[in-house]
Amino acid sequence: MSGITNGGGVAKNSKTSDRAHAGYSSESCLSGSHFVVFSAGIVVLTSIWNPLILSFCQRFGQNNTIGSPRHEGSFITMKTIRIKCLSSYSMSWDPILDILAKHYRIEQVSDPDFLLCMVPVKSFEYCRYDAVRIFWSGENYSPDFNTMDYAMGFDELTYHDRYLRWPVYMTYGDTPQQAEMKHLSVGSEILRHKDRFCNFIYSHQGQLRRGDFLRRLSEYKSVDSAGTLFNNMPDGWCVRFDASKIDFQRRCKFTVAFESCALRGFTTEKIVHAFAAQTVPIYLGNPDIAQEFQPGSFINGNDFPSWDALIQRVIEVDQNDELYLSMLRTPAFQASYRPSVRRPELERFLVSIFDQDRESAYRRPRYALPLTRNERLATWGHVPYTILRIRREWRRFWQRITRGKQDA
Repeated sequence: MSGITNGGGVAKNSKTSDRAHAGYSSESCLSGSHFVVFSAGIVVLTSIWNPLILSFCQRFGQNNTIGSPRHEGSFITMKTIRIKCLSSYSMSWDPILDILAKHYRIEQVSDPDFLLCMVPVKSFEYCRYDAVRIFWSGENYSPDFNTMDYAMGFDELTYHDRYLRWPVYMTYGDTPQQAEMKHLSVGSEILRHKDRFCNFIYSHQGQLRRGDFLRRLSEYKSVDSAGTLFNNMPDGWCVRFDASKIDFQRRCKFTVAFESCALRGFTTEKIVHAFAAQTVPIYLGNPDIAQEFQPGSFINGNDFPSWDALIQRVIEVDQNDELYLSMLRTPAFQASYRPSVRRPELERFLVSIFDQDRESAYRRPRYALPLTRNERLATWGHVPYTILRIRREWRRFWQRITRGKQDA
């Protein structure tokens, strides 16, 4: 714009000079001081107008962008990325796509340059794509860097630019933000709204004997089992896994937040949902959980040698209002794990991948043994998956027959 402004200024001076020679009075032309003021005004307006135009393009373009705009002449363009998402039954790529849409124009195609994939869906389907592969683990499944270029998961790893520890709970809607702020609005009146003792919401036992703990804790007070596992709600009502789950949990003083297994780094949404609902989580799972969440904000089952000792701690907190409120008033996250701190890390990680061209972005070895293994998985990986499905369906069929005989 400065070049345009200067060009306009030269043209004006020249025109003024011509008019002066043609007999025009000096009063009909811009004086020197007026011209300086006019030029300064143009510069100021330009400095304000350019950011507004850029902001408008970023906000209302075909895809939002705040990343690395490409300049072609006087126009701002966005890099186009060709991707495909292989989804999982329990997770959505929307949080990742929302970030990418701020920086790039996204085309979802069948022959992508970048493949987004999760825990082996449809038996290693991702091995059939010769694209840059980005893996995101929502389960207790560690990435295979012989078949993946980049990964996000639970494991505490450092692997150059190829890995980011990103627990799945960080992308569960706005619940991480609710959990981060849960301690800011806790008054003694909150106890009046806690008309239920504890909730237990699960669909399967897991390795940590969730059902055993439910039975033992229920000997002290009634526990609301509102999932499909050991459901004890009126008419078999089950909580839905949406905002209504948090609303139901909010009525409880405690939440049983047991992982499916005790694996280092494996932390899911269960404890975060409990925090978001302003309950005290009774947690069991990740042995390193205190690295992510403040010990004073939850009951850590990993610290107790037996169910009896753990339940005794629950009883102690339940019967001491000041102790209970102090736990609610303790921030949930350790400072370095607050979602407001961690989310920018995910954005930087993704941009560092997608700002590269396809060939530059590859990281996995694509020759020798890794290539052979990839080809075998692409060709035969569906076989064990199919066998497992057949076995599962046969087991369900046999259970229905057995149940029918018992009813008869």
